[in-house]
Amino acid sequence: MKMRELIPSLKKLNIQVQSISSVELKPDQIHTVFHIINEIVDHQPETDFLLREEWSRYQESFLKQRLISNWHKIRPAVYLERLSVQDAFAELAPLFAACFKEEYHEVGLDMNIFTLRAFLWNQEHLTAKMNLHRDRQAWGELIDLVDAIEQAGYGWDE
Repeated sequence: MKMRELIPSLKKLNIQVQSISSVELKPDQIHTVFHIINEIVDHQPETDFLLREEWSRYQESFLKQRLISNWHKIRPAVYLERLSVQDAFAELAPLFAACFKEEYHEVGLDMNIFTLRAFLWNQEHLTAKMNLHRDRQAWGELIDLVDAIEQAGYGWDE
């Protein structure tokens, strides 16, 4: 797996991240990797051609909007602790898988906790660049949900 395949902005900006096995990374290391990538991408000059293709794909994706919509429906129950993070994740899992497949079908990446987090981060980054604050917040909350699943020790296949 290459970070450039997970995060298209890196490829378009000709930024290379040395490949490492995501299985070897601990959650705090994963946060550090994404923080560094965010700093690199945020300090690149803004150009329309870098985001045009990604933005178009985002706007045309029914699945991504459905995922956000479903999250908005269940998030109050999660925050009020009426719905566990594991149950929330299980409810959203089919949409996570469908969105991930839609995004990376050409590359043929397998979805795991690391690649899913990269996908969500990329959506958050894109919506931040396009000033879609409500969508950005939803993607950030979905990252938090995936992080909570990982921190709670739930296995990927549970």
